[in-house]
Amino acid sequence: AAKIADGTVVAAEIADDAVGIAELSATGTASSSTFLRGDNAWATPSEITKSSSDPTISTNPSGGVGTVFLNTTSGEMFCCTTATAGANVWTNIGEGSGDIQPFGAIGDRALFGGGRNGGLRNIIDYVAIPTTGNATDFGDLTATRYDSGTASNGSRGVWYAGSGTASNRYNTIDYVTIASTGNAADFGDATAAKNVGEGGASNETRGIFFAGDVGGSNVNNIDYITIATTGNGTDFGDCLSATRNGAAVANETRACYGGGADSGRNEIQYVTIATTGNATDFGDLTTTTYNCAACSNGTRGIWSGGYRPSDSNILDYVTIATTGNATDFGDSTANRSEHGATANLTRGVFAGGSGVINTIDYVIIASPGNATDFGDLTVARRGPNGLSGD
Repeated sequence: AAKIADGTVVAAEIADDAVGIAELSATGTASSSTFLRGDNAWATPSEITKSSSDPTISTNPSGGVGTVFLNTTSGEMFCCTTATAGANVWTNIGEGSGDIQPFGAIGDRALFGGGRNGGLRNIIDYVAIPTTGNATDFGDLTATRYDSGTASNGSRGVWYAGSGTASNRYNTIDYVTIASTGNAADFGDATAAKNVGEGGASNETRGIFFAGDVGGSNVNNIDYITIATTGNGTDFGDCLSATRNGAAVANETRACYGGGADSGRNEIQYVTIATTGNATDFGDLTTTTYNCAACSNGTRGIWSGGYRPSDSNILDYVTIATTGNATDFGDSTANRSEHGATANLTRGVFAGGSGVINTIDYVIIASPGNATDFGDLTVARRGPNGLSGD
């Protein structure tokens, strides 16, 4: 019951090593990488993470928000401002520029617009990409058509041109607000009435539309629009050659177009989205294909199916930031062409297709493997074109 008064025991009266870690009441875990704070808690010091390259959205900081990252090659520094596994945001805090953040031209709602199944369709369906299930009606395009190029800035979705019949093409551009169901509105006119196929891609600013069929002849034109501002399409540059019915993917910087032409090609070509100009060779798909579909999470681009030289279930992929040939990803659930594709940060989804099917399937983009059944479209059809956003 006796007590020792405060301040009456001094260090000289305590034997060396008499008080150990075990005698402390501190919370947390004591280790060689922690220190004891003034609030009697063991904590990890906030250190600067060093690497010879920039962080990526998949650089998951152990210290969470506030972690500082130094690129020892460029000298640029970043601070983690959003800590979400696989979708981190690193804000540039040095003298350089450019934040590291998830690709913003996609989202968790997938829309598939248009198509044909004996007649032309103006249907827009939607699904929630993180949750498997059947599609729900979203609204209608302004005209019945298929094989329109698509683009999204994450909030606005655009369908560019398209086919009415084998001899009838449209220059119509439609748009919707992805978060709000309803019918599409007029955006402007394409540079020509053309069949673009799955040849549209975008970042948060521009939509890029590769090649197409104008009046029954393949063309090499690349068009673009500013997605946030309604208006007509503008010439961007030229493809490597005249082609149609390939498919495109994009990240923040590049748009890549693979496959195409009347009998199939395996070439992949790319442009820098912010800078108008002609396309450059990227590499090759694993086989020749056309009437294929493609999607991207901003890091990896995946091409699905197409005629290779008949309907195929092949899935190919590339890392968009690095030129080179595609690699086999796995197989879709069915052999098909003339289908739609889009993605969020995690999943790629593929819908409809030749044979007039209502199948929707999906893959996990970060993990090569075969596709899994997702659900069904509201109406079986070929030629729907996909985009995503929130």
